[in-house]
Amino acid sequence: MGLERRRATRPRRRGRLAPPRSAHRPEPRGHRGRGRRAGPCPRLDRCRRALRLGARFEWPARRRIGRDPGLEAAARSPRAPRPRDRARRPGKYEPCRTGERRAPRLGAKQPRAARRGRHEPADQADAQPPWPRARDLRRPHRRRGRGRKRRPPGVGIEYERAARSPAAARRPRTIEHTCRGAVAVSLRAARRIALLAVIPLGVACSDEAPAGPGGSASGPGGAGASGGGPGSGGVGGAAGAGGGLGGTGGTGGATPAAFEPGEERPGGDTTIDTRDEKSFLRPAANLSLERLGTFEAGLALFDVAWTVGGEVDRDGLGPTYVGTSCRSCHFRGGRGAPPPPGQPMTSMLVRLSIPSADGATFVPDPRYGDQIQNKAIPGVPPEGWFSVAYEAKAAAYADGTTYELLEPTYTAHDLAFGPLAEGTRFSPRVAQPMIGLGLLAAIRDEDIEALADPHDKNGDGIRGRRNHISVDGKLAPGRFGWKANEADLARQTAGAFLGDIGITSPLHPTDNCPPLQAACAAAASTTLDIDAARFDAIVVLSHLVAVPHRPEAAEPDVLLGKALFSQAGCSTCHVPSFVTGALAGFPEVEGQHIYPYTDLLLHDMGAGLADERPDHEAGGRDFRTAPLWGIGLTSLVSGHTRLLHDGRARSIEEAILWHGGEAEPARASFRAMSGVDRAALLRFVSSL
Repeated sequence: MGLERRRATRPRRRGRLAPPRSAHRPEPRGHRGRGRRAGPCPRLDRCRRALRLGARFEWPARRRIGRDPGLEAAARSPRAPRPRDRARRPGKYEPCRTGERRAPRLGAKQPRAARRGRHEPADQADAQPPWPRARDLRRPHRRRGRGRKRRPPGVGIEYERAARSPAAARRPRTIEHTCRGAVAVSLRAARRIALLAVIPLGVACSDEAPAGPGGSASGPGGAGASGGGPGSGGVGGAAGAGGGLGGTGGTGGATPAAFEPGEERPGGDTTIDTRDEKSFLRPAANLSLERLGTFEAGLALFDVAWTVGGEVDRDGLGPTYVGTSCRSCHFRGGRGAPPPPGQPMTSMLVRLSIPSADGATFVPDPRYGDQIQNKAIPGVPPEGWFSVAYEAKAAAYADGTTYELLEPTYTAHDLAFGPLAEGTRFSPRVAQPMIGLGLLAAIRDEDIEALADPHDKNGDGIRGRRNHISVDGKLAPGRFGWKANEADLARQTAGAFLGDIGITSPLHPTDNCPPLQAACAAAASTTLDIDAARFDAIVVLSHLVAVPHRPEAAEPDVLLGKALFSQAGCSTCHVPSFVTGALAGFPEVEGQHIYPYTDLLLHDMGAGLADERPDHEAGGRDFRTAPLWGIGLTSLVSGHTRLLHDGRARSIEEAILWHGGEAEPARASFRAMSGVDRAALLRFVSSL
């Protein structure tokens, strides 16, 4: 009876009775019965495990660090053994101090895994390092009372423990190893800019601190005379005496800018912590449940594909139009793109106008109005369509690196009502992203006026000014659209409904049919296609789309790029931050410290970008400074990286190189930078 009770309360364990739980000392997971095989260096073996685990699984907690050829070849082994890597008793094997393999002492018992034939012989262990396991990377637990010595500091895998800002608390951490073999040392924390170098430092292991970024610990000059040489991307000066990034020409003495608290949340309290393909259509983070319901109703309307003669809630398309829904142009709430050469436009439109006698306003084309409509409902002819072709133009930076820009040429096809009127100007425009529009609407007028300098009184060559438009018979400053030709989001939304989809609304109750298009006028609707309640819901959506957070705002290379961005003069127009004021009906956007990187002013962008089409007080060379927040997510959200008003730029780099006019000094500064500086500046813009 007593034996049965004991067996019932003490389960058998490995063929013997286990002690009662009250007397059982818990053992750290993964430590029981683990033996260490003979090897060149136990610490280097653990380093290999870390390297291979990072290469295999790409953990976000690991930065990319270089590897020597031997480690890379071993990491590609299809079948790697999994020996135990911890000695069963201290002192079983002697650590390596000379780089030679040490065999177990005579008479020493082999690890249990070796006795059972679970891994390769010792001479093959280096060629095939053990398959990594997550528990191999854990910091070892101390087993108290077992006579085990604590591992001295500086041995094995060391984790970075410097003070980190809240924005960088979840960023990858650098792995260092103290062995001075052919160990790769990460020279920069950049993940997207491959600036890695392998520095052979002799085959010896020591417990001294590893060399910091820049080369050996013997001096501050970085990696000797070769540090920072052309193409090396290392740290240090050309003669091994300077800090900062190397590369062709170095950093030009730029010092990384300071991180501003809150910079990682560019939308203030409205910022969301999600960065994915749906980031440009997510609600602001500070919405109430009631407001969130209205937002969702507006989002449903955003996705509606309007039809002719179908359901009542979706009827009203046309008579002429460009797309059938808001999503047609703002795919996932992102940017539009130009079509392939020779193809019709899908998320892009062409504005038309004839300059007036005073040159300050515009007159619509008498046959086609102020916009080409390339689609129409049955019984109504479409107006025509435009195609685009590109001519490549090559140029070079100051350091000799070449680049290529695409200059577009547009051609009209199938014009149903004859050629365009004499003197008609046209301007191709892609759709702009939806994020943060309510925050831009809440920026105080006096703050924008304070940045305006139409007569260049300060002599910096920047003449930002506002575009004033007529609203209900009064002049009002514009702030939305490529040429700031809309004063508020309600009118911007109503104009897009009418001009792009053919939907009438309370602000535009009649269809847009030019006088010469009789079929369009006959098919025009006599009632509103969208009522006030549904229109208000989509206006709420336009105001309350959130801005994604910036997880990399505190990265060293991003802060260096931020300094170069300001040093080049880009921040003169792309003003980093504002504090929003009150906006009637939208308390969620009031009093927010935001980072849109725009001044909402018109600037002369030069002849290269000019469309020669005036728009109210905006001339043919004038464009509003585009906000930069969210620009790094363009590829993820929209599926492309086309930028500028007509999508001619294929990247951020090309967009900068197209700047001219008032931005010519900034463009010249960018062209004069070294390759590393240009990469840092682009890294910063991509992080926005």
